[in-house]
Amino acid sequence: MAVIYESITGTDLIRAYSDAGFKIISDETGFVYTEAIDPDFCHRTYTESTEPIEDEEEEQEEEISDEEAYRIIMGENL
Repeated sequence: MAVIYESITGTDLIRAYSDAGFKIISDETGFVYTEAIDPDFCHRTYTESTEPIEDEEEEQEEEISDEEAYRIIMGENL
């Protein structure tokens, strides 16, 4: 069980997620996420929680593209 960090191709963004299906906790803020996408220059770190991620059918989150996520994070107009 570990937090995986991977670069998003074509951007300066890093995706962080649990390889075991658990939520992750930001070491800097304490906020809990199913996955996190941050600018590479932020060097944010995460710790795996003991709370499992619920099935996607139960979660009603709207998925957005990597490009849209990048624009939101960087404060660009959509």
